[in-house]
Amino acid sequence: MVFGGRLCFRAHAKGETERERLLLAYQVNDEVHHGHFPVNKELALEVAALMAQVEHGDLERPTPPPSSTTSTTSSTTTSGPTPAKSQLVVLQSLERFYPKRYKQDCTSD
Repeated sequence: MVFGGRLCFRAHAKGETERERLLLAYQVNDEVHHGHFPVNKELALEVAALMAQVEHGDLERPTPPPSSTTSTTSSTTTSGPTPAKSQLVVLQSLERFYPKRYKQDCTSD
């Protein structure tokens, strides 16, 4: 009963644990994903982005390959994620967290 109260009333959430907040985030996302919680496309995308960040952390942009005209030493180059890997994370996150009804109108951009 106390846990149910925490879900509904913010005043009860002062003693809320990190695990309970995470559970609430997943529950809200599940309701949005299945269309039970009314949101517009923009808010649905924000919720999906937040859930993706919870799952995967901050998305690192792929590093471009060094050009042949600039000289770099091997100690200063860092290997970041490839564009294909970043794209895969984005696609997996959209599939898992973005509502199905909005996916029909999506483009690959």
